[in-house]
Amino acid sequence: MESTQWVFLAGTGTALMPLALLLPSPALPFAAVLGGLLLALAWLDLRFGIVHAGLVLPLLAAGAAAAMLSSPERLGAAAAGAAIGYASFRIIESAFRRLRGHEGLGRGDAWVLGAVGAWVGPGGLAPLVTVAAALGLLMALFRSRRVDPRAEIPFVPALAVASWITWIAIGGAPSWTWP
Repeated sequence: MESTQWVFLAGTGTALMPLALLLPSPALPFAAVLGGLLLALAWLDLRFGIVHAGLVLPLLAAGAAAAMLSSPERLGAAAAGAAIGYASFRIIESAFRRLRGHEGLGRGDAWVLGAVGAWVGPGGLAPLVTVAAALGLLMALFRSRRVDPRAEIPFVPALAVASWITWIAIGGAPSWTWP
């Protein structure tokens, strides 16, 4: 892992951690779980280029549990967010492969978006993906002034940062709509 990637991960995590104080106090334990799992996933993707199901499945389960405990009515938004998040990235992955003849989005990215979809619900997915795409582009540009179209660029770190910001912006519970 390049030193700039460590700086990005450590600096971003440190800078974004205090945002959790904006959440209602019952959401704080879930903030610790979400933050810890997102950091671990981002580190694995940066360091090894992998997304481990052993972290994604607990992320999904914790998102569903957080939704259920915040309000049982939010469980539907969590399930829909997970399904829509995963399916949308799988559709993009498949379309890109057919159009370009090579991979453009890793399967692990779809897993992570599905899992964090349970945390933000359908209403948070579009802002989350927009912020993640912008961050991913910035990371790629910082990494190299010119991006090779076939270069493998870790996207989970950008998804992790965008997920944290989005979850806090929507109040720490999945939502059908953007606030």
